[in-house]
Amino acid sequence: MIPNSGDDQRALPRPDDRPRGVFLVTPADLVQVHEYFGGGGDYGLEDVGELLGIGTVDRSGDWLRLCLSRSELKELKVAADAYSFDYPAELIEMCMDIIRGASAAPGESLEFLSNF
Repeated sequence: MIPNSGDDQRALPRPDDRPRGVFLVTPADLVQVHEYFGGGGDYGLEDVGELLGIGTVDRSGDWLRLCLSRSELKELKVAADAYSFDYPAELIEMCMDIIRGASAAPGESLEFLSNF
């Protein structure tokens, strides 16, 4: 269960019912913003919080959840650009996909889920 923009809870779909990737939580559904590259590198959503120090990462059932404010999304863009040669290319691409996916989403804070 994850909180939506109100105080009620809604059930998450099973992670294995979706392709492996990162999903933006919207009021209607989960929207895939990044497809996992598989064996191309060792990276994950937790790296945004642990390596880059941006956002809040926790586990929601079988999903990994990242919560980002609009200001943290701006920080993520700066960090992805600044560290593009220091971290795996797949991690930087995931960060850029998150930023692109968030650009049209409403709200002051956004939630992303991953199943890899």
